[in-house]
Amino acid sequence: MKKFLNLLVVGLALFSAYQFGVPFYHYLAFKSDLKELSRMNSNQFRQGEMMLKVQEMARDMNIPLKDKNIKLTRDSTYKIEVLWEETVNWLSIYQKTFQFAVDTSQKD
Repeated sequence: MKKFLNLLVVGLALFSAYQFGVPFYHYLAFKSDLKELSRMNSNQFRQGEMMLKVQEMARDMNIPLKDKNIKLTRDSTYKIEVLWEETVNWLSIYQKTFQFAVDTSQKD
């Protein structure tokens, strides 16, 4: 019985780490991709094309990003600011909403 409880606790811990870790992985990967995209010369893409690229990247990572939460500023390069929320539903017992923001002009 003790082994079963230990396995159950370890299983719940791993499941929880996965459930809560995925949104943070999405954040870090998306932030890295946006920083790389923002370094491109602004003459390579028109603003509409850049917006589509950001939306496509978000869709590929299953990030619930709305158009109103994307702000593009064009200079010699693009400055990209995005905001989004992801809600983690843990076993229908606990819900936590995380807010994420990326600003490519900020240093890490």
